[in-house]
Amino acid sequence: MSTIPPPSGPRQAAIALLSLDEEVAAMVLARMADQDVRKLIEAVEDLDEVGPEMIDRVLTDLERGLTDPMALARAGGAQYVRTRGARAFGADRAQRSV
Repeated sequence: MSTIPPPSGPRQAAIALLSLDEEVAAMVLARMADQDVRKLIEAVEDLDEVGPEMIDRVLTDLERGLTDPMALARAGGAQYVRTRGARAFGADRAQRSV
């Protein structure tokens, strides 16, 4: 495990996106909500120099999240579901459902 602290969510997403192949990055962006794309653009604009250790940390965390089904649940998955539920169903229905 790296001793480098993980970056914030938007910063982490920006680093991960910039590490992707251009075509893959375009496919990811195409599936994102406009609001999330705006946040990502802001995070990219705010990025300073990002060293190879930070890139490695971000990509390792991303891989762990993709290969370990419980990683998301252990790292704030419940909040993720609540937020996405509110977006999908509206705040009132999500509050009753989630």
